[in-house]
Amino acid sequence: MFNVSQATVRYRASEDSRGFTVGQTSGFGEVVIYDTAAYDRQFSAHATEWLTFGLMSLPSIAIPMALWYKSHRKYAALATRKLD
Repeated sequence: MFNVSQATVRYRASEDSRGFTVGQTSGFGEVVIYDTAAYDRQFSAHATEWLTFGLMSLPSIAIPMALWYKSHRKYAALATRKLD
């Protein structure tokens, strides 16, 4: 946890200007800064997990689709033969 506080900035708008411009920032409290390993562990895309999920769910989608496609082709061929 890091505390981010307010700051006052005083600068000249250009080299020729006589006066200073004053600006203030607003602080937004405490901020968590993660190291790279902790950030990847918590927020990464988890590619390995998604790949495993895809491979494990593929049979439950591919097998019914293959059965449907086989019967669809069969009945579509019968329908075109009856029309001729």
